[in-house]
Amino acid sequence: MYSFFDIHFWYYFLYFIGAFILSIIIPGYILQRYVPIKSFSIQLLISCSVGIGMWALQGYVFGYLGFRFLTYVYLVVFLILFLKQKKEFTLKLSKLKKDLQKIDKIALLIIIFGVILQTFPTFASGMLYVDGVRFFHVNATDGILHLGYIQSMAQSFPPQEPGINSPLVNYHYWSDLVIAEFARIWHLPVMHLFFQYFVPVISLTTGLSVYALMRTWGGSKNVARWALFLLFFSGDATYLLMYILHQQIAFNAPSIDNGILQFMNMPHAMAKMVFISALIPLYEWIKTKDIRYGVLSVGILSVLVGFKVYYGIFAAIGLVCMGAYLIFESIFHTYKKTGVLQGFILGLWQQKYMILLLIVFGVIGVIIYFPANKASGGLFYSPLEWPKLFLGAGALNFEDWWLRRQVYEQAHNLTAVVFYDSIAIVITLIAVYGTRLLGLLPSKELARKLGPEMLSFFIPTVLIFNILGLYTLQKSGLFNVYNFFVVSSIILSFFASFWLSRIQKIKIFGAIFCLIFILLTIPRIYYEGRELFIQYTAEQKTSDIVPNSELEVFEYLKQNTNKNSIVQTHIKNPWDQVTPYSVFFTDRNSYLTGTRLLETHNQPVKERKEQLETLFATQSSKDFSQLMTQLNIDYIIVKKSGDQALLFKIEKPFLQIEFENNEYIVVKNLSK
Repeated sequence: MYSFFDIHFWYYFLYFIGAFILSIIIPGYILQRYVPIKSFSIQLLISCSVGIGMWALQGYVFGYLGFRFLTYVYLVVFLILFLKQKKEFTLKLSKLKKDLQKIDKIALLIIIFGVILQTFPTFASGMLYVDGVRFFHVNATDGILHLGYIQSMAQSFPPQEPGINSPLVNYHYWSDLVIAEFARIWHLPVMHLFFQYFVPVISLTTGLSVYALMRTWGGSKNVARWALFLLFFSGDATYLLMYILHQQIAFNAPSIDNGILQFMNMPHAMAKMVFISALIPLYEWIKTKDIRYGVLSVGILSVLVGFKVYYGIFAAIGLVCMGAYLIFESIFHTYKKTGVLQGFILGLWQQKYMILLLIVFGVIGVIIYFPANKASGGLFYSPLEWPKLFLGAGALNFEDWWLRRQVYEQAHNLTAVVFYDSIAIVITLIAVYGTRLLGLLPSKELARKLGPEMLSFFIPTVLIFNILGLYTLQKSGLFNVYNFFVVSSIILSFFASFWLSRIQKIKIFGAIFCLIFILLTIPRIYYEGRELFIQYTAEQKTSDIVPNSELEVFEYLKQNTNKNSIVQTHIKNPWDQVTPYSVFFTDRNSYLTGTRLLETHNQPVKERKEQLETLFATQSSKDFSQLMTQLNIDYIIVKKSGDQALLFKIEKPFLQIEFENNEYIVVKNLSK
């Protein structure tokens, strides 16, 4: 851990850039060379997504095989292959400057400002300050959970739940695996990899991919600008509904997705980048019918389930819908000439590559998903839970809707119930998507450019995702179905950008409409950015901190205890009740930490909680030592006073104080 002004922080950042080129860009570039992508800049973009997918895949395969040393062979092989292509690459690189000069300057400014904006919420977390290490916003919970996963996977595989030292289940961990492989191979600091180094790189790549995708789809520079604006600055419209309902502007309703907080959820951010870049070869496949594009796009999309399962589901539904359209189209054009049966067979044969790629996609997805998620339980029917959450107390407080719907439901007035449910759905969609709702359907221009194949990939899938978001909950994580809306919002943003470009051309009205659109889009971004700025400056003391006294304890345990030691904090430690922070900082396993997040993964923690409650209620050294032995705990970290202090005097030969400072003590179990 370093401060922002420490030279080592910047040294490691430069080292990271070099490692990123060797680990991600070079392997990705070598593989995508077999696809006839003409633009070198797009080749580099695709190299990033291909390289990240391959980097995660090699870590996954070599990890399960128990041959993690083969990663070094992986790097050497691709470096040798790259050196053989060095002249060609150097020639293309010399021409890249000309391509970059052609890029729209306004779009470039939006990307640069957008990257800074998205980096802002994470860059201050995990830094070393005068009084300790501070964490801001949800970086203090979800962020530390990811740090625990990354550190665990850097040391061993298959992945473990650091909070209870058991196999990781019900979670998509490939973004953490990507970072863990960097920490393992290149010995880069995990904290800074997660909070500072990867963020601007992924953000920049995502922005450039959006620009390239819009241009590939035939959109103008103006279309690309609008798409970038929505990528970086879009937000929800709950504040607007709050004003309509209560004549006040407030942001207390849950924010499902907005541009500034993308990297509060690294799995989402990394999956988003991979997904968007994969749409470029997917489009080229449909337009050129070149199977090489199909192999590349399906290959990239197939690994999404490891990064964020909702993106993998979107890709699966989209490919199935697109495949179904192509198959039915082939059958329709052949059966009139050959008869129904022969036409059916010939139609399937014409789409044999599509069918084969769908099978490959399914097999890869299953192999990636099920080892860690076989017990996740999937979804269950639960109608309008998100609308009820939006309309309820603490959010929009739309009491009239609640009261009227209950009356009509009790009266069995189905028509009125459907009417009020429809109101709830409309309000939810406006709240979630905000101005992106303009892209609910593609413009005629975009529909013509995409063609029925790509439309069949997007439109049915967005519809299905919204239905699932409105009418289901997740067995592991419940309201995490908000991700159905999050993924859909990307497509709505792309569609909306074409509408905005078209509207902007209308004299006077177009300029006024676009100005209003911008003003209605950015309030959430302004609010979140302002709150973070205040916390970084005037209210920095309100952030979560691991103070120097506690860091001293953690460092002692890290340097002076066996790697396999089990270290447990007090059951009333408020931070470890939520996220496994002590596991990360001590680099030692625990009996139970991060209880609340473990519960969202359906991990069995009830018995362990009860056992720890019994342990810390013990009032003698002997009994305490015996219980520590039963639970296989080697050390405990407690405070000298307060509710996290022991209830008895520490006595030998049962326990001894291994380390102490002005605030904490480390107690060792002598009976083990």
